Amino acid sequence: MASETDALDTSIGKPLVAADQNGQNAVEDFVDPWNVPTSSMKGVDYDKLIKKFGCSAIDDSLIERFKRVAKVEEVHPLLRRGVFFSHRDLHVILDCVEKGQKFYLYTGRGPSSDAMHLGHLIPFLFTKWLQEVFDVPLIIQITDDEKYYWKHLNLKEVKEMAVKNIKDIIAICFHPDKTFIFRNFEYMGHLHKRQFPNLRKGPRCDSELGPQTRKAHGLVVRKASNTLWLFNHSLRHLDIHSKISAYTSYVRPQLENATVIWSPYLKKDIDRIERVQKRFLKGLEGFRNLPGAVFFVGIPSNFQRQNNVPCLIPCGIDQDPYFRMTRDVAPRLKFLKPALVHSKFFPALQGANSKMSASDPNSAIFLTDTHEEIKEKINKYAYSGDRDTVKEHQEKGGDCSVDIAFQYLTYFEENDEELEKIRQIYSSGEMFSGQIKEILIKKLTRVVLDHQTKKKSITEDIVRGFMTPRQLVFDF
Repeated sequence: MASETDALDTSIGKPLVAADQNGQNAVEDFVDPWNVPTSSMKGVDYDKLIKKFGCSAIDDSLIERFKRVAKVEEVHPLLRRGVFFSHRDLHVILDCVEKGQKFYLYTGRGPSSDAMHLGHLIPFLFTKWLQEVFDVPLIIQITDDEKYYWKHLNLKEVKEMAVKNIKDIIAICFHPDKTFIFRNFEYMGHLHKRQFPNLRKGPRCDSELGPQTRKAHGLVVRKASNTLWLFNHSLRHLDIHSKISAYTSYVRPQLENATVIWSPYLKKDIDRIERVQKRFLKGLEGFRNLPGAVFFVGIPSNFQRQNNVPCLIPCGIDQDPYFRMTRDVAPRLKFLKPALVHSKFFPALQGANSKMSASDPNSAIFLTDTHEEIKEKINKYAYSGDRDTVKEHQEKGGDCSVDIAFQYLTYFEENDEELEKIRQIYSSGEMFSGQIKEILIKKLTRVVLDHQTKKKSITEDIVRGFMTPRQLVFDF
């Protein structure tokens, strides 16, 4: 059953009421998973958003408890500066850690462009820190199927974007033995083709699937088992990678069909599927002693079918409606509700009244940008908090709450003292936005170029290593 906070508002995209830039004239803002327009240059009113969504604020007492439980002297800058500002059940995760229990991390990316921008980077940077601090496994989902449906891209374009984005993610330096990355089309692609043979014209029910779901479930599993028997007797000479490729192309899609369509939760139904997986693993050198994986919700389980392992999801607040539905459904499937920690929107260069978007190249700093492109974009498009005249600016000081260069520094300047020094000097009127932009250009150039260097070293073998179903290193 959904908790009271989850049930407060399950709507998506309802308007919020916020004040304009001067704190006057209440206007309506609009927040949904796709667009975040607001008429205030200070951005969305997050206090009202917390009340609207029914989540909880991350306050000083929770941060202090986080430090004690994580055994760190200081939390990540994105947490202590309020970039990650709200949560659902974060205290439950901390309770588990205090009891000596483990959890796992989950996050994802919808590949809508060849390159990720700085806004996409934020949840992954925080996730990396969480993985290091708590020494836990991480699952990263690439929702390329969603972009295929909604962005009207062809399969080749979507795959190319996904692979490039995966390299961007790997370049953040997640632990390779504790991180599994998967693409929806790769792990559920055959299911899509089977159930939606004409994707542009809508779904069609497969004639092979009758109304008696239990009977059909058994039929599909038997077909998968028979196909595996054929492979085991005719493809013995193949290497491990070729066997895995054949299995994922011809056997696993049938199991995914059985799991996703009927969502089995009875042990005997799940064991039917798992037995096929176990038989396949026994035929692979080095996999003989590993437990089977259950193909549930489209990914192989790395947790030996444990449904009591808590999950923490770092994500943008605009993704909360999706996970609210997940939290509603999870208990019905005998799983724990995932905990969430939400980040604020990374503002567009033109101002915090909209978020950075991959569809508008002038609104974003991309991880493929050169020094010259970064410099031009910031100098030309970054919204300034300067006053109208030099005299007024010197009298009243700059407005850090709307100055984009300063706002970006709150994300990427790790030194709190240096950031506070810039804030005080700019607020006093002794510094202008152009000077902050110079500081930001140097900072972002280092961040982006360092990322590009790491990305160049990522080979196809490294990508395959992160995306190969395997036993992750964890101690649950």
